[in-house]
Amino acid sequence: MKGRPKYFVYQTNIYTSGGGIRQAKLLSKMPVIKSPMQDEPFGVNFELTYQINPRFTPPDNYVGSHGFTLYSKRLIDLMEKYDTKFEKFPVKMVDKSKKELLGLEYFAFHLLEGVQDGIDEKASSFDKDNRPRIKKLILDYSKFDQKPLVLLDKVYIPLMREDLKDEIAKNQITGFGFLSVDKYIMNEFGFPPNFED
Repeated sequence: MKGRPKYFVYQTNIYTSGGGIRQAKLLSKMPVIKSPMQDEPFGVNFELTYQINPRFTPPDNYVGSHGFTLYSKRLIDLMEKYDTKFEKFPVKMVDKSKKELLGLEYFAFHLLEGVQDGIDEKASSFDKDNRPRIKKLILDYSKFDQKPLVLLDKVYIPLMREDLKDEIAKNQITGFGFLSVDKYIMNEFGFPPNFED
């Protein structure tokens, strides 16, 4: 990777059908943890069971209920290839009748990179109320390690390095939306534009 890497804001895409959100529904008892978004390891080993509708092809990056993000085995393999710091927990996928859906290998993905101070506060523009509304987001690359995945402090926006984003596209890994950092401008209601980069 030559020169300074480029970053994109990323999100887990949410799919809908019949007026409802297609998400994996947690059937297991919620494990006792501080938060699904905590920086440190959970400190427990648990197996989770999720119910999905097998009529729809599940994306590699699957939104789950209760705050966990589910990654397919091939997406986990890609994260390992890029030396991303994370822990994973096996997930059993079942249908409405609780029958296991064989051949679907998923894991609850828990990023352990922690939040990083990466905003150029002088060049950026955002309201610092209870929930910051970003009008202009400029990164200060000298403040953070250029890891594949970064969670920005103060605004909690997840970033992905361009080489990992390109690898996701090359491998046709599904379930992600991307937006250039310079396009991440929230409207009056606090929403950014569509993630279509």
